[in-house]
Amino acid sequence: PENPQLSDNLMKAIGAEAVDWPFKTECCGTSLIFQDVNTTLDMSRKVVDVATKAGAEVIVTACPVCEMNLDMRMESINNRFKTNYHIPVVYFTELMAVALGSTPQEVGIDKGHCGSTQSLLAKIG
Repeated sequence: PENPQLSDNLMKAIGAEAVDWPFKTECCGTSLIFQDVNTTLDMSRKVVDVATKAGAEVIVTACPVCEMNLDMRMESINNRFKTNYHIPVVYFTELMAVALGSTPQEVGIDKGHCGSTQSLLAKIG
């Protein structure tokens, strides 16, 4: 579907506010990383840019490869495009685990990411 709702509904069910944004189904470009790193960075930048402009405070992915790519390449995106993105990127199961009673430390949100998750940790405890 062009406007999938499952992830939005899941985030709402655990107490998060899902931001409506037009890139829900866009590819982050990871599959191209070995062929064309510049295209991957450009595609990833677009995802981060649109999420930020839509008002997202965190990017929650349903794909572990997207989570890794967006998190790991944030600094490269900033360097290449002269941007200053610092939005946390997490896999949806990390937030689910916290909502179900695990601490962020048990889940690894506090140290298992390349980018800073401090703003997210401040919100979830």
